[in-house]
Amino acid sequence: MKILRIATIAAITLGFMSFGITNAVAKTSSSKQKTTATAQQTNVVDLNTADMQALENLKGIGSKKAQAIIDYRTKNGAFASIDDLDNVKGFSSKLIAKLQKNNPGKIVVNPIK
Repeated sequence: MKILRIATIAAITLGFMSFGITNAVAKTSSSKQKTTATAQQTNVVDLNTADMQALENLKGIGSKKAQAIIDYRTKNGAFASIDDLDNVKGFSSKLIAKLQKNNPGKIVVNPIK
């Protein structure tokens, strides 16, 4: 009888422990997903405010193209749309389309206030 009680208590304890571990794993997984989503949102690059480093983080933009974007922006003012990159030395409509394809949702043009 005493052994049966001990076995029952042990089984119940293991059940609770198993639930706690499963629950903790689920919470950790959910937390990682939220962190990833936040990181993706912060990878957005605004052509009107981005510095060299932010521009270079885009696939297809190296230091020369990043500098060309900054030089154009300094000389001519803010971009109205991503298509304005066609006016920047070294950019073409084909390259702009490739940049958008390789950096989906990461390139934006917000108006300067």
